[in-house]
Amino acid sequence: MTKEREELQMKKRGLLKRIAALAMSAAMALGVVSVADAATIDETKKGSLQIQKYARPAEGQNPAEGIEGVEFKYVKVGDFALTGDADNKKVNGFTLDENLKDLLATLTPIETGGNVYDGNKIQEALKAALVDQRAAIEGLAENGKTLKTGNTGLSNKDGNLDLGLYLVVETDAPAEVVTAADPFVVSIPILETAENGTQSWKYDVLASPKNDTSDVTPSPDKTVTGTETEKINDDMSRDTASIGDVLTYTLHTNIIDNFGTLAELSFTDTMSKGLTLVDLNGDAIENLDNVSTGVFKVEGLAKNATKYTEITNNVSCTAVQNTDGTTALTITFENPDDNIKGTYTDIRVSYKAKINEHAVVGGNGNENNAKLVYGNNNATAQDITPVVVYTYGFTLQKNNENGAALAGATFKLYTTADGKDTVPFYTAIDTVTNQVEGEPVTEVTTAETTGKASFYGLAAGDYWLEETKAPSGYNLLKSRVKVTVSADTTADGVDITIVNTKGFTLPTTGGMGTAIFTIAGIVIMLGAAFMLIRANKKNKV
Repeated sequence: MTKEREELQMKKRGLLKRIAALAMSAAMALGVVSVADAATIDETKKGSLQIQKYARPAEGQNPAEGIEGVEFKYVKVGDFALTGDADNKKVNGFTLDENLKDLLATLTPIETGGNVYDGNKIQEALKAALVDQRAAIEGLAENGKTLKTGNTGLSNKDGNLDLGLYLVVETDAPAEVVTAADPFVVSIPILETAENGTQSWKYDVLASPKNDTSDVTPSPDKTVTGTETEKINDDMSRDTASIGDVLTYTLHTNIIDNFGTLAELSFTDTMSKGLTLVDLNGDAIENLDNVSTGVFKVEGLAKNATKYTEITNNVSCTAVQNTDGTTALTITFENPDDNIKGTYTDIRVSYKAKINEHAVVGGNGNENNAKLVYGNNNATAQDITPVVVYTYGFTLQKNNENGAALAGATFKLYTTADGKDTVPFYTAIDTVTNQVEGEPVTEVTTAETTGKASFYGLAAGDYWLEETKAPSGYNLLKSRVKVTVSADTTADGVDITIVNTKGFTLPTTGGMGTAIFTIAGIVIMLGAAFMLIRANKKNKV
């Protein structure tokens, strides 16, 4: 956490402490009595209502943290029932709006057959009615006035309110709020009792209902397929690929179905310069202005489902080429509170990209950074663990049996020992950027003076080298040579040394006719030698 953010949090906590000292200890307690000897109420005054919204504190946490962005609707549903003369008005209870009274099945009046109700009994009957009548009760406040909490959890204040009984309903909250506070009634003013027992009416009412918030946040991740896995050690492995390979990247997150509103849901992904976005068939995209169709596959796992199904509506996708060569991808789910939350437990987005000639060989690899934006209007961006794909290379040294460098030896590279699959590669690299140079080839010849040849842009794994042409005066290799490409083969220097030896060759000057005469001469000489040996044996006998 930054120093500025720590200071802001300290300021918020200080304000919360001051607010908590003023707030009602139990926000929904009416504090009214049903007898006529309570404090005198002033009918000529107006009152106000303000709400302080707290998260229910964790054990040992004091004070609780305020919650920003919680919305309430409230509506007047009753009046004070007063007794006494004009100068000494006392509260005997409340009269109720018929719409609310009809929903409170357990409520009974103070006097049989009367229409005055005890405030605490109203609260109890409201709680009981929420079991079966919650939607109807919440509907009473649907067209009421609105209060919404700010960054400390304190709402705006609505003043100049008529005295009476108000129904308050929590209608919206940030995504982390698990459940809404129950609807409650509050009187304006509210009766307070001092420590010495003295009662007085408080006309500016601050209610502080609490919410249960979830510490569980989405767990987004990103994966890649189509790569070769390189094991670095028992605890670490890498994704590797060759330049030209097409890979599939998948962004995923779980969906948390809380009471709070999921107003924003989107993925952002920055593809490295070493990747080129292609369509789902692996084909090049000529225009990035319209990439949604056939480029991104968006899927959701519905509740109680066992497999993902495609989501085609209420999703927008964009791809923009940045000036630094990277590509910015954005996948936005429109109105996710209605279209995603409550329907899906997980969503995922897949796309394909080709490793291109700007990929970094070795080093820190080619990194993709992504984020998930998730929440309400003050949604937070969660970083997703980057996906890094590596591409490697190796250098061959060609020597003779005395260790001298040999130029002019030509090699091909294969993925199998039988030489069926030829591997394209690059022969040069920029030593500053570690990016390949030139065009891919399938054959390379060892250089003059140094006798070296390089093979860049390869995934980790085993390859086979075949010498297709030996230096003049030297024999070809009898078989293909295995070479293992890994992170270690990208270091400067020589990764494999191959030695050629000189062989016996017959002169071929003069063409095939000369060769035939030479062979005939050899046959005649051998015949003469045979006859000489036979004659000597006869003489000895």
